[in-house]
Amino acid sequence: MPTRIAINPRTQLPFRRGEEVDGKLFWAVGPRGNLEFVTPEVLEKRKLKTTKLRTKNAVALHLFHDARRRAKMRGAVVTISKRWILDQIEHGCALTKLPFQIGTDGTGRRSGYAPSLDRIDPDNYNYTLDNTRVVLDFVNNALGRFPKHETREVLRAYLTYLQEKEERSRSATSIFIAAATPFGDT
Repeated sequence: MPTRIAINPRTQLPFRRGEEVDGKLFWAVGPRGNLEFVTPEVLEKRKLKTTKLRTKNAVALHLFHDARRRAKMRGAVVTISKRWILDQIEHGCALTKLPFQIGTDGTGRRSGYAPSLDRIDPDNYNYTLDNTRVVLDFVNNALGRFPKHETREVLRAYLTYLQEKEERSRSATSIFIAAATPFGDT
Protein backbone atom coordinates (compact mmCIF):
# COMPACT_ATOMS: atom_id res chain seq x y z
CA MET A 1 0.00 0.00 0.00
CA PRO A 2 1.54 3.35 -0.98
CA THR A 3 2.17 5.94 1.68
CA ARG A 4 -0.27 8.84 1.54
CA ILE A 5 1.41 12.21 1.98
CA ALA A 6 -0.44 15.51 1.86
CA ILE A 7 1.44 18.59 0.67
CA ASN A 8 0.65 21.97 2.20
CA PRO A 9 0.02 24.27 -0.80
CA ARG A 10 1.41 27.29 1.07
CA THR A 11 4.74 25.79 2.12
CA GLN A 12 5.08 23.02 -0.53
CA LEU A 13 6.14 20.71 2.33
CA PRO A 14 4.28 17.69 3.73
CA PHE A 15 1.68 18.48 6.35
CA ARG A 16 2.71 17.67 9.92
CA ARG A 17 0.19 16.51 12.50
CA GLY A 18 -1.08 19.52 14.44
CA GLU A 19 -0.09 22.04 11.74
CA GLU A 20 -2.59 24.91 11.63
CA VAL A 21 -4.46 25.77 8.45
CA ASP A 22 -7.34 28.26 8.49
CA GLY A 23 -7.95 27.83 12.22
CA LYS A 24 -8.05 24.02 12.00
CA LEU A 25 -5.29 21.54 12.77
CA PHE A 26 -4.13 18.83 10.38
CA TRP A 27 -4.65 15.31 11.73
CA ALA A 28 -4.16 12.75 8.95
CA VAL A 29 -4.67 11.75 5.35
CA GLY A 30 -7.74 9.57 5.06
CA PRO A 31 -7.92 6.24 3.21
CA ARG A 32 -9.16 7.91 0.03
CA GLY A 33 -6.56 10.66 0.12
CA ASN A 34 -8.86 13.17 1.81
CA LEU A 35 -7.31 15.47 4.39
CA GLU A 36 -8.69 15.37 7.92
CA PHE A 37 -8.58 18.59 9.91
CA VAL A 38 -9.76 18.92 13.50
CA THR A 39 -10.35 21.64 16.04
CA PRO A 40 -7.79 22.13 18.83
CA GLU A 41 -10.24 20.56 21.30
CA VAL A 42 -10.62 17.38 19.22
CA LEU A 43 -6.84 17.19 18.76
CA GLU A 44 -6.35 17.28 22.55
CA LYS A 45 -8.94 14.51 23.03
CA ARG A 46 -7.18 12.37 20.44
CA LYS A 47 -3.81 12.97 22.04
CA LEU A 48 -5.27 11.92 25.40
CA LYS A 49 -6.71 8.78 23.81
CA THR A 50 -3.35 7.77 22.30
CA THR A 51 -1.47 8.48 25.53
CA LYS A 52 -3.63 5.91 27.33
CA LEU A 53 -1.44 3.21 25.79
CA ARG A 54 1.20 3.64 28.49
CA THR A 55 1.26 0.12 29.91
CA LYS A 56 2.26 -3.14 28.28
CA ASN A 57 -1.12 -4.59 29.21
CA ALA A 58 -2.99 -1.73 27.51
CA VAL A 59 -0.83 -2.03 24.40
CA ALA A 60 -1.35 -5.81 24.23
CA LEU A 61 -5.10 -5.36 24.53
CA HIS A 62 -5.09 -2.67 21.84
CA LEU A 63 -3.05 -4.87 19.45
CA PHE A 64 -5.36 -7.83 20.12
CA HIS A 65 -8.54 -5.83 19.45
CA ASP A 66 -7.04 -4.31 16.28
CA ALA A 67 -6.11 -7.79 15.02
CA ARG A 68 -9.65 -9.02 15.67
CA ARG A 69 -11.13 -5.99 13.89
CA ARG A 70 -8.89 -6.42 10.82
CA ALA A 71 -9.50 -10.19 10.72
CA LYS A 72 -13.26 -9.70 10.91
CA MET A 73 -13.17 -7.29 7.95
CA ARG A 74 -11.30 -9.92 5.89
CA GLY A 75 -13.11 -13.00 7.11
CA ALA A 76 -9.93 -14.30 8.77
CA VAL A 77 -9.39 -15.98 12.13
CA VAL A 78 -7.53 -14.89 15.25
CA THR A 79 -6.09 -17.62 17.47
CA ILE A 80 -3.52 -15.48 19.29
CA SER A 81 -4.49 -14.03 22.66
CA LYS A 82 -3.80 -10.86 24.59
CA ARG A 83 -1.73 -12.96 27.02
CA TRP A 84 0.40 -14.28 24.12
CA ILE A 85 0.96 -10.73 22.81
CA LEU A 86 1.94 -9.56 26.30
CA ASP A 87 4.45 -12.43 26.62
CA GLN A 88 5.96 -11.49 23.24
CA ILE A 89 6.22 -7.84 24.28
CA GLU A 90 8.21 -8.92 27.36
CA HIS A 91 10.76 -10.70 25.13
CA GLY A 92 11.33 -7.77 22.73
CA CYS A 93 11.19 -7.61 18.94
CA ALA A 94 11.05 -11.06 17.33
CA LEU A 95 13.43 -9.97 14.56
CA THR A 96 15.85 -7.46 16.12
CA LYS A 97 15.64 -8.52 19.80
CA LEU A 98 15.47 -4.81 20.72
CA PRO A 99 13.18 -3.89 23.63
CA PHE A 100 9.87 -2.18 22.90
CA GLN A 101 9.08 1.38 23.94
CA ILE A 102 5.64 1.71 25.45
CA GLY A 103 3.83 5.06 25.25
CA THR A 104 4.08 8.00 22.92
CA ASP A 105 6.48 10.82 22.28
CA GLY A 106 4.14 13.41 23.85
CA THR A 107 2.57 14.47 20.54
CA GLY A 108 0.35 11.42 20.33
CA ARG A 109 2.60 9.64 17.82
CA ARG A 110 3.84 6.15 18.51
CA SER A 111 7.54 5.50 18.62
CA GLY A 112 9.23 3.35 15.99
CA TYR A 113 10.09 1.12 18.96
CA ALA A 114 6.42 0.45 19.72
CA PRO A 115 5.23 -3.15 19.43
CA SER A 116 3.35 -4.07 16.27
CA LEU A 117 1.77 -7.33 15.05
CA ASP A 118 3.40 -8.62 11.89
CA ARG A 119 1.81 -11.33 9.78
CA ILE A 120 4.73 -13.44 8.53
CA ASP A 121 2.87 -14.34 5.33
CA PRO A 122 1.20 -11.06 4.30
CA ASP A 123 -1.17 -12.91 1.94
CA ASN A 124 -2.50 -14.97 4.87
CA TYR A 125 -4.79 -12.67 6.85
CA ASN A 126 -5.08 -15.04 9.84
CA TYR A 127 -3.53 -13.99 13.14
CA THR A 128 -2.31 -17.40 14.27
CA LEU A 129 0.69 -18.45 16.36
CA ASP A 130 2.56 -19.67 13.27
CA ASN A 131 1.74 -16.59 11.16
CA THR A 132 2.13 -13.77 13.70
CA ARG A 133 5.09 -12.20 15.47
CA VAL A 134 5.48 -9.03 17.52
CA VAL A 135 8.06 -6.68 16.02
CA LEU A 136 9.07 -3.03 16.25
CA ASP A 137 6.65 -0.72 14.44
CA PHE A 138 9.63 0.55 12.42
CA VAL A 139 10.46 -3.00 11.27
CA ASN A 140 6.85 -3.80 10.42
CA ASN A 141 6.54 -0.65 8.31
CA ALA A 142 9.79 -1.37 6.48
CA LEU A 143 8.80 -4.98 5.77
CA GLY A 144 5.21 -4.13 4.90
CA ARG A 145 5.77 -1.30 2.49
CA PHE A 146 8.75 -2.48 0.52
CA PRO A 147 9.97 -5.77 -0.99
CA LYS A 148 12.32 -7.65 1.36
CA HIS A 149 15.25 -7.49 -1.05
CA GLU A 150 14.95 -3.68 -1.25
CA THR A 151 14.69 -3.35 2.54
CA ARG A 152 17.74 -5.59 2.99
CA GLU A 153 19.74 -3.65 0.37
CA VAL A 154 18.94 -0.25 1.89
CA LEU A 155 19.70 -1.40 5.44
CA ARG A 156 23.01 -2.95 4.36
CA ALA A 157 23.99 0.26 2.57
CA TYR A 158 23.08 2.30 5.65
CA LEU A 159 25.11 0.02 7.94
CA THR A 160 28.08 0.26 5.57
CA TYR A 161 27.76 4.06 5.64
CA LEU A 162 27.69 4.09 9.47
CA GLN A 163 30.72 1.75 9.69
CA GLU A 164 32.70 3.88 7.24
CA LYS A 165 31.74 7.05 9.12
CA GLU A 166 32.87 5.47 12.41
CA GLU A 167 36.14 4.36 10.82
CA ARG A 168 36.80 7.87 9.44
CA SER A 169 36.08 9.29 12.89
CA ARG A 170 38.52 6.84 14.51
CA SER A 171 41.19 7.68 11.93
CA ALA A 172 40.73 11.40 12.48
CA THR A 173 40.94 10.91 16.26
CA SER A 174 44.16 8.88 15.90
CA ILE A 175 45.72 11.55 13.73
CA PHE A 176 44.66 14.26 16.20
CA ILE A 177 46.13 12.35 19.16
CA ALA A 178 49.35 11.69 17.26
CA ALA A 179 49.62 15.37 16.32
CA ALA A 180 48.92 16.52 19.88
CA THR A 181 51.48 14.14 21.46
CA PRO A 182 54.92 15.74 21.90
CA PHE A 183 57.84 13.86 20.36
CA GLY A 184 59.32 11.25 22.66
CA ASP A 185 56.11 10.88 24.73
CA THR A 186 54.07 7.76 24.26
